[in-house]
Amino acid sequence: MVTFLAIIYYIACFTIIGYILAPLIITIILSFNPASYLSLSFSGFSLQWYQTYVSSTSWVNATLLSIAIASIVAVLATLIGTSVAFGIVRGRSAGKNIISSLFLLPLVMPPVVLAIGMYNVFTESHLLGTLCGLVLAHTVLALPFVILMVSASLYQFDRSLEEAAASLGASELETLYKVTLPIIRLGIFSAFLFAFIVSFDELVIALFISTINTITLPQKIWAGLRFEINPIIAAVSTLQITVIAVILATAFIVRRKREVNA
Repeated sequence: MVTFLAIIYYIACFTIIGYILAPLIITIILSFNPASYLSLSFSGFSLQWYQTYVSSTSWVNATLLSIAIASIVAVLATLIGTSVAFGIVRGRSAGKNIISSLFLLPLVMPPVVLAIGMYNVFTESHLLGTLCGLVLAHTVLALPFVILMVSASLYQFDRSLEEAAASLGASELETLYKVTLPIIRLGIFSAFLFAFIVSFDELVIALFISTINTITLPQKIWAGLRFEINPIIAAVSTLQITVIAVILATAFIVRRKREVNA
């Protein structure tokens, strides 16, 4: 009976995993298809759509813009989110739970609702269609992930190490920079990577607050799917999948290393 249940369990797991991975695998296969249209009939192996992507100014500019925005957002979200996480975990204020809920609100709020609100605010602030506006909007989305991940590292941190440093004459700042931050650095780095992914892959809000001068890579892919079914979209999507997969793998390795060190 146990064996039968185990077989059913594995079949269900592989079916769900296959259902999730199937679109990604099909996209990767289509990116190497030399046909001039998206077709499941594979007629050969070719890198022409990757070459077209590299030689296309609009695609390259959209990619570089997304990387630049994601990099800035990752830095800002990590700095702000780490500070907030310290305040939530170490703070003694009675209202810290309310503050925590407010920072985590973007996780539960529908993206469209958040985008409409940002559109109204950015229109009044003259930030619509600007690089600064995109960075601020993406930072709001990335902050909850940083706060949650850094907070988890702080909850697992052994406070006796700080007490030992203080007993040896270290000030609070010295304890922070020489004891606390070095120990939780892997958690902070993982949060940095996730913040980068959140920004790099964001579409809904960018559709509301961007203009023709600030088109990100997800927007470019969206426009390509709407107005021209070109195989170059499969090539670009494959590159995007690869970048995100590498970042997630790096975050997983960092997490495993943190668990081993703990």
